Amino acid sequence: MAEIFLSYKKEDRAVAERLVTALRAAGQSVWWDDALNPGQAWDAMIEREIAASRHVIVLWTPRSVGSDWVRSEAHYAQDHGKLVPVMIERCELPIAFMLRQAVDLSTGVFDASNPQWQRLLGWIEGEAAHDPAHAAPGDSGTTLPPAAAALAAVPVKALSGERWLGPTKRPTLAIGLGVLALLLVGLFMLRGSLGWGKSIQPDVVVDPFAVHAAGLPAGFADSLSNEMFNGFSTSSRISPVNGDGKRRPHAYQLTGDISTEGDKILVIAKLFVPDAEAAVTTIKFDQPRSNPIAARLFGLELAEFTRCVATASDSNGSKLVVLPPEAIAPWARFCQQINRGTDEVSAEAIVATLRSVVAAAPDFANGWSNLADFLAAAALDPGGDRAALLAETAKAADRALALDPTTAKAYSVQSWLALGMYGDPRTADMTPTFHDFDTADQLARKSTSVRPSDCGCELPSYSYLLTVLGRTTASLPPAQQAVSNDSSQVGHAVELAGQMIASNNPAEGLKLLDDLAAKWPGDKGIASARFRFALWRRDWAAARAALPDQPDGPAKAAWPALLDALAAGDAARAHAAAAPFVAIAADPHKVSGPLLSALSLGGYPDQAVDALAAGLQVQGVNLMAAAFRPSFAEARKSGKFAALARRVGLVDYWKTPGHRPDFCGEPSPAAICAGLAKN
Repeated sequence: MAEIFLSYKKEDRAVAERLVTALRAAGQSVWWDDALNPGQAWDAMIEREIAASRHVIVLWTPRSVGSDWVRSEAHYAQDHGKLVPVMIERCELPIAFMLRQAVDLSTGVFDASNPQWQRLLGWIEGEAAHDPAHAAPGDSGTTLPPAAAALAAVPVKALSGERWLGPTKRPTLAIGLGVLALLLVGLFMLRGSLGWGKSIQPDVVVDPFAVHAAGLPAGFADSLSNEMFNGFSTSSRISPVNGDGKRRPHAYQLTGDISTEGDKILVIAKLFVPDAEAAVTTIKFDQPRSNPIAARLFGLELAEFTRCVATASDSNGSKLVVLPPEAIAPWARFCQQINRGTDEVSAEAIVATLRSVVAAAPDFANGWSNLADFLAAAALDPGGDRAALLAETAKAADRALALDPTTAKAYSVQSWLALGMYGDPRTADMTPTFHDFDTADQLARKSTSVRPSDCGCELPSYSYLLTVLGRTTASLPPAQQAVSNDSSQVGHAVELAGQMIASNNPAEGLKLLDDLAAKWPGDKGIASARFRFALWRRDWAAARAALPDQPDGPAKAAWPALLDALAAGDAARAHAAAAPFVAIAADPHKVSGPLLSALSLGGYPDQAVDALAAGLQVQGVNLMAAAFRPSFAEARKSGKFAALARRVGLVDYWKTPGHRPDFCGEPSPAAICAGLAKN
């Protein structure tokens, strides 16, 4: 089997052949479809070769971006950590791959004189992993194994073998999942002798959504349906078929209505599961009528929700799980709770749902890992028994890994527990007390080296862990890789833009943010980020322009005067304008990153540190990242900040080689930097 699988559009064959010749001359083994002959089962051969390859080079051109087959091969490669995108002709990439850094060989020069050619060879030779951004900070030359190589034995309820799916060419047969599951469990036990190695995919039927409103854009329902099917195409587990409104009892079936209410478009969808007469759950989404991408957002949300219920797996690349009937209803309720329905759901409510899931399916690793994740979130809410919740968190994560040692989310939760991110669980003080750094780092890296979970949150979580430890530059590679893995996660991309700006790379960060805003107009997270990032850059005009999109409140009313004073360079006026923020900060529940920036920029460094310390006690570690943003520089020079850093254990971390914080590299670093180890 070849190390490299080449995916391309047949119209680009001449360039593909030149590239293959150059790669082979460089000592690389390449498989491409010139070896196929009419007598072979070409689809089986392609599946075998792409599965066995270490890298999948996808040649992007204006023709290949429109090819269902090339896109399917690219999705498979991305899901399995094998994708090496190469642009051989300038083009607009499909949205799922838009943010991935492609090698640009559009010049047609495939030799050592072209730095991009050298970059491609370095990438596929694995000097830093499958992508330069894979390398964990401090791990020069360390490779992360492909997700597929990390798959381990899981309970019999997980159906063995993996099947990647190209574009659907034949109608899907509606087979009763209950009967089929029994058959497949038997085949699971016999697969060594039968050579069986292909798991089923769930039968998913999508009925036309009924429109009960006038004034919607022409073809709105069709657009929603198309976007939903595009969303399904990013999953290697679902190839849906169009329904006719008649219930198919042995399939997952989605049906819904589109209506309007005031200035909002409403979508209410019902999901049926196999062998059930009534819908297992109903979910509601809304979007402003004015949102030009409302249909797109509805489609993606519905695809994500349906995939969650129908596969019950923790990632697109994991093994399909068939839940027992008594677990399906609570699992569907969980999928509804996490998929951005109209109603906000508390962590406590989600925990209650997941407890029901694992009670009904005690061997369900993904259920236990999600329970651990939301137990940790519930522990941060005031009023609960934090010690008991954290103890249950640890047990749930251990249980998930005992069932399936490739459960990424459980490793991520364990890393935060090891680091002491939740303060003293015996008290109401949620100020982090950092310790056990090496164990936490090892667990965090482990979470990024096995297959990603459904949200792909492990890389952003590791990036954030490094951020709250003061190492913003080190946090960039995992943040970049998270976006490369899944560009549909807008929040991940926004955080990457922020990390770039905070790491003194504002031009690239702002370009990424602008690209996101163009693709996702009206996204509240992007609007909020514009304001925060402007403060970090001390771009007062940009902050002023972004202010109208921020949430209403006393702080919003106080910002114009402060921004105008800062723009004028009038320190005395800025100090006076920042006084309202001192009063707001008296309530630790109202302390936020922008408020801490206002205090530091307005000449209240000690008060900024006091507000940070008070906010940590009730909000937890999430607030700590604000201490290492550029707009907090004046406060970091305060003696109070040095004392806080010692109290939470950060100074002990910074004293060890390789852990010196980024702010110590500033032109006039804080006094605390004098006693820290050099990187």
